Amino acid sequence: MPNLVDQMFESVKNNSGYQTMFSVEAVYEYNEAVPKGKIFEQDVEANTLIAASTKVTVKVSKGSQYPVIPQFEGRNKDSYAIALEDLGIPYTFSYVTTGEAEPGTVLSVDPNPGSSFDLESSKKVVITVEQG
Repeated sequence: MPNLVDQMFESVKNNSGYQTMFSVEAVYEYNEAVPKGKIFEQDVEANTLIAASTKVTVKVSKGSQYPVIPQFEGRNKDSYAIALEDLGIPYTFSYVTTGEAEPGTVLSVDPNPGSSFDLESSKKVVITVEQG
């Protein structure tokens, strides 16, 4: 059994050599110390002999449960939305017309950038955008 800890789950899952040795199943958990997508535990000890049909369960990091809301200055709504999606943060748009910015420019974010956001809450980040 190879050591899967510290490997990216997608690489392990798609590794044809591994597929012939064992089947792998993921359990996703938040982990503040391990980057998203990386394996941090396996249920079959590394360097042990296993049968080819062995099912190995690995714990894969979902990343932080409390990501920090990124800064928005100088960003348009699409690039900011992608930044939030990359962190797993749900959001909604609110549109206003101020005439002081280009259409699509992010004007404000609630909660404020730099705050931690609990991904287990039912809240969404509100992105206020210049409608023009």
